Amino acid sequence: LGVIHVTGKEYDKAIVELENSMASAPSAKASFFLNKVRADKLSRDTTDRKAPEVHFKGSTAPEITSSCTKVVTGVANDDTGLAALTVGGKSVPISLAEKHKVFTTEVALTEGKNSILAMATDLAGKKKKKTLEIVCDRRGPLIEIAQLRAEDNQVTVSGMVSDDHELGSLTINGRLWPVTGKAPGYNFKLSLPEGRITVVAIDRAGNVTGARVRREEFDLS
Repeated sequence: LGVIHVTGKEYDKAIVELENSMASAPSAKASFFLNKVRADKLSRDTTDRKAPEVHFKGSTAPEITSSCTKVVTGVANDDTGLAALTVGGKSVPISLAEKHKVFTTEVALTEGKNSILAMATDLAGKKKKKTLEIVCDRRGPLIEIAQLRAEDNQVTVSGMVSDDHELGSLTINGRLWPVTGKAPGYNFKLSLPEGRITVVAIDRAGNVTGARVRREEFDLS
């Protein structure tokens, strides 16, 4: 009966019958025609003037990660009903138009900058796009040891440490050295160790690079 009303463009009657059908026995056919008649009614009445909204969960600032994938979560909303939603090129299942849709989608990442696009489409065909920027960094920082000098039972270690994106921390023999930016220098003085000096750099993505120098390699002049 609902389909007959759709054919006759009796939209209000069709909606009532199809909603009753879905309430008693949900089916793909009833969902299809209910979405169609709601969209046709909106088109006829031109009452939908607002595009959907898409929001990602968490901070919208660019994220840096060493992971191969990213689980993207968020929500899409529309005052008349969402007809379709894609995240990272993957379709989020929506059988019957919803005004509020929570999504969780795992997206594969490539090395470098990734722009994950979410696009929501409502029953009237209006679209809204939202982009989440994620940097995939799988390479550790570069450590350069420029000088090792030992004098008066003190050793001076100097050099540079750099990263393609952003450094997180730098330590020498467990002592933390403050770092900011992409290529800070360092200049440590510490008691002459019996064994070796270990320099460890970690970037914002969690990649770790270590460098070790044995005692016999020190410049004792």
